[in-house]
Amino acid sequence: MEEKSKAYINAEGFIQIDYAPHLNMANQGDMQERVLQLAANFEDKNIPLKIMTNLTAVISFDAHAQGLAHRAVAGLNIIKTAAFGASPEIQKIHASLYAEGDKADRVHYFATREEALLWLRA
Repeated sequence: MEEKSKAYINAEGFIQIDYAPHLNMANQGDMQERVLQLAANFEDKNIPLKIMTNLTAVISFDAHAQGLAHRAVAGLNIIKTAAFGASPEIQKIHASLYAEGDKADRVHYFATREEALLWLRA
C-alpha cells in the first residue's frame, strides 16, 4: 500500500503537512481536502494561516499532484509557509507552486524543522 501525505494541527498549533515520498493524484487528494478543511477552521476563527511543510521524504512530485497543490495554494489566504527538508529539485517544484499563485514571498525553505519553526513563529 502506497504511503499517503498527512495534514494535521501540530503541537505548536500550525497546520502541518507531512508529504509522502511519491506525490501523485492517488495519495494527494484526501490530504488536500484536509488542508482546505483545516484552513477554513483557521479563517473562521480569524487565525492567520501559517503552514509547516515537511518535504523530507519527497522523492517525486508528478504533474497531477502539482496541479492539485497549485489550486490549493492559490485558493488559500496563506500568511507564511515554512518548508523543510526538501532536496534542491523538490524545493524548486514546491517554490514554483507559490510563485504561480503570486505567493512566492510567503514561503521560505529550511534544512531543519527547528529552523522552520523559528521563522514561522516570528
